[in-house]
Amino acid sequence: LARSPKGGRRVSCISEVTGIEGDTVTMQDLYKMDDQGQLVPTGSIPRFLQRFNQAGRVQMMEQFGLVA
Repeated sequence: LARSPKGGRRVSCISEVTGIEGDTVTMQDLYKMDDQGQLVPTGSIPRFLQRFNQAGRVQMMEQFGLVA
């Protein structure tokens, strides 16, 4: 979460947990807030995406540029 200029809180990043190494949790960012305040894909392909594809979630696949 991050504070907006008006003082409210906004989601600034959406990340996926990719593993745990000892006491350290490793993550990769999937979406980050751009300069206009919109969440945009970072280009990282989520590890769960294949399961979404099998479930017919084509819209999610399109967001990551994986459906023509």
